[in-house]
Amino acid sequence: MQAMPFYLYSAGLWFGIAFFILSMVLAADAALIVVRCHRAVTFTMREGAHAPGYTALMCALLGRFGEVAAIFSIVLANWGSCIAYTKYIGDNLAKFFPAAHLAGSTWSMLITVPLLACAFVEDVSKMACTSFLGLLAGQAFACLVVAQAVSHGSTFADFAASEPVVRWSSVQVAMGLAVFCKEGMVIMTPSVYGAMKSPQRGYPRALLAMTVFFTLNYMIVAVAGYFRFGYVPGVEVRSELTLGFDTTPVNSATVCLYLVQLLLSFPPVLFTLFSSIEQAWLPGRPLLVRRALRVAIIAAMGAVAVAVPRFGDFLAVAGGLGNSLGIYVLLDLAALRATSQDEHESRSESSLSVGHHLLRRRSRHHIHRCFL
Repeated sequence: MQAMPFYLYSAGLWFGIAFFILSMVLAADAALIVVRCHRAVTFTMREGAHAPGYTALMCALLGRFGEVAAIFSIVLANWGSCIAYTKYIGDNLAKFFPAAHLAGSTWSMLITVPLLACAFVEDVSKMACTSFLGLLAGQAFACLVVAQAVSHGSTFADFAASEPVVRWSSVQVAMGLAVFCKEGMVIMTPSVYGAMKSPQRGYPRALLAMTVFFTLNYMIVAVAGYFRFGYVPGVEVRSELTLGFDTTPVNSATVCLYLVQLLLSFPPVLFTLFSSIEQAWLPGRPLLVRRALRVAIIAAMGAVAVAVPRFGDFLAVAGGLGNSLGIYVLLDLAALRATSQDEHESRSESSLSVGHHLLRRRSRHHIHRCFL
């Protein structure tokens, strides 16, 4: 969320708003495609088998290539975001707690130590309470940013009139950032859909509510942050928005709230990464082996965070590559592969029906292997 003002600055005010809304709509549509794939695949599963995750769906529809590409996408996006936010936390702790006399890189390495506990998380559903607290902390951060923007509201009309429609020199960075925050809508869809009691009615409503809420939330923070911390002081908006804050008590509280939100988001993000790798490549391996790999991944995350030069650019690359692959490319390939199985299939048929033709052609042995 805190990178959104930098996103809007990089894209240009009006193009940035329009492109972000478009990217949210496309991500929601991708989530619905995942749902149709989920229905098609689970139709052929053994009774009592657990619902497939995103990686298993891509394996069933695209074979080994789909499985490897899906895992690569998740690794690049999830691990990349954890690296970027580890650097972000370290940089902000160095600025807002100068009495510690620690550099941002040192803070990044230090916070990696408690994050090693994420290697021992086996069920994120038990962390629903902490996720809710993280959401509250994030909303409090947004409210404080908006409140500071409102205090300078008399110049907002001039700001809107003076901003370029599109900023061509940096729009490519902005597009990567816009894609970055959509991955959870798609990757987590199979798990969320499978956990619902009445998913056919409940999931579309939940998806609509989530899309509207996050679009409004992110855009309000983007406009307010860009206006207050870019236009008002007459400076370039920083990719790490809070590094442009003065070290006042209010700003310090704002930063602390966002850091809490980020720290509470690490367990589910890392769990998605771990489970994707383990289900595909480490099925049946001892718990000790799997946890050792998790510890190595987290430790490497902290080491790479020290070397990342710019938070915003790294986030844009991770989002542009990893999330574009997972949200758009793989799903389109899966749809093309499915429709190519029957040349006589009507264009108006549902993706579920087309998926049935594909799955009847593939052997049950291949389908079940993807779900092990």
